[in-house]
Amino acid sequence: MSYGRAYRFLIVDDHPVTRTGTRSLLEGRFAGSICQEASSLAELRRILIESQWDLLVLDHQLPDGTGIDFLREAHSNLPVLMLTVCDDRGMRMEALRAGAKGFASKAEEPQKILFAVESILAGGRSFDSPQTPKPIAEKPLSEREEEVLRAILDGKRLVEIAQLLKIQPTSVQSYKKRLLEKFNATTIPELVKEALRRGFR
Repeated sequence: MSYGRAYRFLIVDDHPVTRTGTRSLLEGRFAGSICQEASSLAELRRILIESQWDLLVLDHQLPDGTGIDFLREAHSNLPVLMLTVCDDRGMRMEALRAGAKGFASKAEEPQKILFAVESILAGGRSFDSPQTPKPIAEKPLSEREEEVLRAILDGKRLVEIAQLLKIQPTSVQSYKKRLLEKFNATTIPELVKEALRRGFR
């Protein structure tokens, strides 16, 4: 399947084989799209000054810094998919907090990487991990509590969660309070950390 619209992709990775493979994957799915490559953060910064892009596919470990370092300093609205050899839950959350719209492992099936790309181009996010174990909770969660928790893990604010779930903001506050109690947390960052430790994503 290919898409009618042509996109502009910027692929940043210091391994030529990875760049070529990612380019082939994107050009095969998004016919007529433009793909440009960079091998370092310095090269990335230069290209961003010169051109506009629909999606940045960014490796984590680069010769002159990390992808997360770039995200923290960029202050850009450019959608970013972090594509890295690491498949670490903590790094996924760090990328989310730094501003990435998605995270995928190079070890994943090509269709899962493309799904992440499509989700971001559609205005969404993609941080799912196929290797995440079945979540556990020391105290059972209701279906609504789990929906609220997953929205929090996705980085959504309480007002956004209310709109997403079509409930009142006061109800979201109540669910948040219950979640904090069930996960023995006092703040949202503590809740996120404990939920991830237990396998939620």
